[in-house]
Amino acid sequence: MLLNKKIIVVLYGGSVVELDFSNDIDAILNMFLPGQNGGSATFNLLYGVKTPSGKLAETWVNSIKDIPFISEYSKNQVEVYKESVFVGYRYYESKGKSVKYPFGYGLSYTTFSYSDMSLYRQGDKINVSCTVENVGDYVGAEVVQLYVRAPKKQIFRPAKELKGFAKIYLDKGEKKKVEIELNLDDLKYYDVKLKKFVLDGGEYVFELSSDSQTVKLSSNLLLDGESSCPYEREVLDCYNGDLDMVDAKIFEKMSRLEIPLIPNKKPITLNSRFTDLKLTPLGKLLFKAVLSIPNKQLRKAKRLPKGKEKDNKIKGAIFLKRVLESNTLNCMSMAEGRRFPYNFAEGFMHLANGRVLKGIASFCKKIK
Repeated sequence: MLLNKKIIVVLYGGSVVELDFSNDIDAILNMFLPGQNGGSATFNLLYGVKTPSGKLAETWVNSIKDIPFISEYSKNQVEVYKESVFVGYRYYESKGKSVKYPFGYGLSYTTFSYSDMSLYRQGDKINVSCTVENVGDYVGAEVVQLYVRAPKKQIFRPAKELKGFAKIYLDKGEKKKVEIELNLDDLKYYDVKLKKFVLDGGEYVFELSSDSQTVKLSSNLLLDGESSCPYEREVLDCYNGDLDMVDAKIFEKMSRLEIPLIPNKKPITLNSRFTDLKLTPLGKLLFKAVLSIPNKQLRKAKRLPKGKEKDNKIKGAIFLKRVLESNTLNCMSMAEGRRFPYNFAEGFMHLANGRVLKGIASFCKKIK
């Protein structure tokens, strides 16, 4: 539908979301979780009283499917982060994956220019500097980000890593020198074979950027160091590839750690997932009884007339259902307080394990 009007979407939330609609609107203002005075802050930014100066602290992907191993998370009590160092922008930059908005990204009402980059080493310190000028028409702030590319050796490493940043506030036409200092230790990686941090010898590329993909200035520095390779060829091939071949066996070879066995789901404990209650006859009844609350809310919401209230109530019911299913009895007790006190959690546990008298006794027990 053609409205012939500019459309701005304001987001409030604590995490990354899919933005399928981004090409159909004029601007997005992401407020994250702004707190008590968020309304005033939003007004000031929308109407130009203040200039947006924030940068994304996470990569915003095109789709949740773009996140490596996303289908494996939250399946059991043992979480294995098989991607190793390839987390967030380190993965997308290293593997050449397209994203919606890169790490460190953020637009402003004004613009900045970078110039006069300087890079030198003094002992164990590395100093990187440049001049940043506000060449736009508004007062604003810029976050200068320093990424470092390590020399390509026999080990696997991200294509680049953020090693420092500095935020500066500039009036219209003002310029300032920005300095970022590193230690040599900041460039080391952990050698799992030698069990110590190692500095790779070779040529390092230092990039001053406005986000992980937008390089403004760069300079090289040759550093002396060690050269080692703690990984087997099979491990290197998998991690230097597209991560598809990384399985539990490869991860153990890479990390030199043994993945813990998945704990037995029975008997039910206070740290069992609520969904595990379905594994026992009494537990299944308890699970259905509790889940009947959000299920009832969902059915009621779907009968409402089409509109904002219906959408919000459907989302609320689905959210409650997912929270209940994924939580442990212990967490539910800690989160719900008086509505689900600790003795109720104990009672559910005992009943699910067939200990009816113990379960009843727990429900009747007074909480100190």
